[in-house]
Amino acid sequence: MFLRRLVSNADAQRTPYIVWNAFIDLLACSEYEELNDVQRAPHVVFWYESEVQNGGHLQFFENHPADRIEPTISALQTLDALAYMPILKEAARRWGSPEREKLETAEEYFAVALEGAFNDLDLAFGHASPELVQLLQKYLDANLAEFVTFVE
Repeated sequence: MFLRRLVSNADAQRTPYIVWNAFIDLLACSEYEELNDVQRAPHVVFWYESEVQNGGHLQFFENHPADRIEPTISALQTLDALAYMPILKEAARRWGSPEREKLETAEEYFAVALEGAFNDLDLAFGHASPELVQLLQKYLDANLAEFVTFVE
């Protein structure tokens, strides 16, 4: 299956950000398995960026399966987000070092978050450049037909 969002030409001319919104909608509302190879890279980078911005690397690891770490690292390379690759690699190393159980409650999450195991990496993520949103836009521009179909 090949998923794309439909955007009218008139809407795109009148409201240029509608194409970006359609792109984000596709990334946010689709499952990894539903997407083609070109779409998967920004999908995992979108979720990495969203989770880390909202709750740091701890939140990313808690909300995404471990088997998405390597595809996310690869996708960072695909999007030329090279500054983020060592950050995620180190975060994954730290995450995988002790045996971890899924955090079940907000209290458990906050207790682990207060330990600050990822604070330096969350800070490095925040200072990395260029921002992932800019790289996602660049990727969209280069692969527009993979994400949006323009209709009359």
